[in-house]
Amino acid sequence: MNTPRWCYYVCEQDPDEHGGYVPSMVEEGVAGHGLMTGLYPCPAKGSAPWIWGQTLDEAREVCDRFNQDRLGISPDEASDIVLSSMAAQNREAAA
Repeated sequence: MNTPRWCYYVCEQDPDEHGGYVPSMVEEGVAGHGLMTGLYPCPAKGSAPWIWGQTLDEAREVCDRFNQDRLGISPDEASDIVLSSMAAQNREAAA
């Protein structure tokens, strides 16, 4: 059985809402994303948002390193995963 790939992604957001830029978990071919705010995948007592930078560029650099070093996902592969999720979201919206 093939397990769908997943990665982290940092999208444009209001950094003041959580104190910086928070990554999202994105699964290949699955619509949507899970913002790592301490509430995903389930609420955990004492959980806090993952802050990966105070600027979008800084957070995306951390994200690229984390995906590569921890998940073995290159930036190009991460882009493919994110785009597949966006395509799934568009298919759901069109249905």
